[in-house]
Amino acid sequence: MILINPNKSAAPASSVMGKNLPGYPFALQASNESKAPHLPQEIIFNPSMEAKKADHDLKFLSGGGEMGKLIRQHDWANTTLGSPEFWPQSLRITLGILLNSRFPMFLWWGPELLCFYNDAYRPSLGENGKHPHILGIKAEDAWPEIWDIIKPLIDQVLIKGEATWSEDQLVPIFRNGKIEDVYWTFSYSPVRDETGTIGGILVICNETTEKIHTLQELNESKNELEFAIEATELGTWDYNPSTNHFSSNKRLKEWFGLPDQQQIELQDALNAIVERDRDCVMEAIQQALDYSSGGHYDIEFTIKSALTQQETIVHAKGRAWFNDDHVAYRFNGTLEDVTMKTYALRELEQTISELDQNRVKLNIVIDASGLGNWEFDVQTGEVHYSDRYLEILGYPKGTKLSHQQIVKHIHPDDLALRHKAFEEAFQKGEILYQSRIIWNDGSIHWIESKGKVFYDDESKPLRMIGTLRDITNEKQMTLEQKSFAIQLENQVQERTQELERKNIDLEKMNKELESFAYISSHDLQEPLRKIQTFATRIIEKEQDNLSDIGKDYFRRMQESANRMQILIVDLLAYSRMNTAERKYEIVDLNEIIEEVKSDLSDELEAKHATIEATHMCHVKIIPFQFQQLLHNLFTNSLKFASPERDPHIVITSKIGTRDEFHVDKLDENIEYCHISVADNGIGFEQEYGDKIFGLFQRLHSKSEYNGTGIGLAIVKKIVENHNGVITATAEKDKGATFDIYFPAP
Repeated sequence: MILINPNKSAAPASSVMGKNLPGYPFALQASNESKAPHLPQEIIFNPSMEAKKADHDLKFLSGGGEMGKLIRQHDWANTTLGSPEFWPQSLRITLGILLNSRFPMFLWWGPELLCFYNDAYRPSLGENGKHPHILGIKAEDAWPEIWDIIKPLIDQVLIKGEATWSEDQLVPIFRNGKIEDVYWTFSYSPVRDETGTIGGILVICNETTEKIHTLQELNESKNELEFAIEATELGTWDYNPSTNHFSSNKRLKEWFGLPDQQQIELQDALNAIVERDRDCVMEAIQQALDYSSGGHYDIEFTIKSALTQQETIVHAKGRAWFNDDHVAYRFNGTLEDVTMKTYALRELEQTISELDQNRVKLNIVIDASGLGNWEFDVQTGEVHYSDRYLEILGYPKGTKLSHQQIVKHIHPDDLALRHKAFEEAFQKGEILYQSRIIWNDGSIHWIESKGKVFYDDESKPLRMIGTLRDITNEKQMTLEQKSFAIQLENQVQERTQELERKNIDLEKMNKELESFAYISSHDLQEPLRKIQTFATRIIEKEQDNLSDIGKDYFRRMQESANRMQILIVDLLAYSRMNTAERKYEIVDLNEIIEEVKSDLSDELEAKHATIEATHMCHVKIIPFQFQQLLHNLFTNSLKFASPERDPHIVITSKIGTRDEFHVDKLDENIEYCHISVADNGIGFEQEYGDKIFGLFQRLHSKSEYNGTGIGLAIVKKIVENHNGVITATAEKDKGATFDIYFPAP
């Protein structure tokens, strides 16, 4: 497709001038002593040719279609080749061949590998691409997007003088406004000038993009066909009547229990057919091979594997192909395993038979229940009624009435209602209406009709089946029911008003309780503070006047007062867990944890304790209550830390279901947030796992560990306020874990 620039030093200027060759009025400048006024500095007129008249014979550029015209119009004087009058004979001959050839050709010429191409090559450049501006420009500038591909091929021609050959090579080029994948079969050939030096490269090429795409499509079609055959689990076979050879895919051979080889004898395949079906199959094959039959083959039979003895029911479909003499030369087709389908069909037939029997039984049950039944054939307009149906309309058993006669019994005021119900039934698929009917004796009765619409495969209604029920007695009871309903509604309103009054009283009591709790806590704590204050002053000022026993009494008194104060504070906190306003917010657990860590910073530092929080969720909680919950759990871990190691608390969270957490107390229909708080403290015996959440429950004496036994009770109350569940697991001297579950946001 493209021509190349040979080495500038391939032919010295002196040798070129010495040969005085036609078309070489210029040569490479040996020095800078003289300069041609209208040519590039590196090119000067050959002194030996100055006296000669320029060759104005440009017949080699005649014709050539569009590209011949463009080459003639091109300003070659401003290129390194100069005007065409001075082009070498080798270039003229090559261009004459190129322009007059109908085979796509491209030429690179001269040191800069200037581009030429013919009309046959032009379509491969597309629109809005390289044509026509690459004419006469350097190869590297014309083909930048593929230079890394073609440069090695060019060098092979220039350096080694060897031609190249590439078949169906992918060489993407810029055309039609974008880079397109283009396939080529091409050859790069050296073109030598009059000195025997390679003056250019001739590229003879053919675009094979369409061929490659066609092959790709054929391959895709083949793959799709193979996939379809594989997906439908078909067996395929091909029989050659002239050679009596039979070939098939692997699946068919497995069914027949035949060896896995390319071709087998037809008789081997026939022998796998059960004896009761073999003659029918052979007759069907002979008929298909008869030209007058049209060559079609369609039969169902059973085969028995020679290896496994397993029977398979197959449906065979195929066709015979005939030559001009009406002789079959090929017979092929597919086999489908219909074993399950056949068994299912037999079961369906059995089911239909049972349904018919059940239908009779159902009619008996319907009659016994006092319901009348009816069936409407939408296609024919026929309606069938049971004897009980007619009895409900006031007729004796065995009466024969037409549909029109029955409709006349509908109360005139209810005809429109019945008509609308039938119209909507075909849209909804069901019918339900109540209407009045008039008996022959003039009495009015009420009936309720229910039915269902059945459709065909195209969603067209086929028939409607339903029941009829006498609801006259129910309608007569309506007034009594309405009266009772009014009385019941009045009672509900009275109870509702009473409940509202009690709620108001309860709110007043809660407020009074809050006031009492506040006053009580204040009034109780004030004497305690005075006891603590005076005890401290006596110890400080009367230290020398007190005996050791007196000092011990004062110490015990202070400790008791401190415990009393803590107990009052904890009791007040516990009571507030019930009465506090519950405002839920979606928050990041990390924020709550950081606040609690900040509050406990002194205790954590004093005990060299660490708190590790990983995978924290966003949760919907009452923030201040959850802060209290974590505060109590952390202080509990610090209180019961092991003296043998620094306290370490790990908190994790996860969203999941009851089945994932294996906690029976959780609701199976919602997701939960699971928070785990685990420490490495002294732990406890697992038998106390539930007891520790009780109010005032302690597992250790006051002398061993201080506290009121209320902290974990507050934790449990907070979890319950969040509709959650808390459990505790532990092992003696190996730490404790508190697992909290509450509904996820």
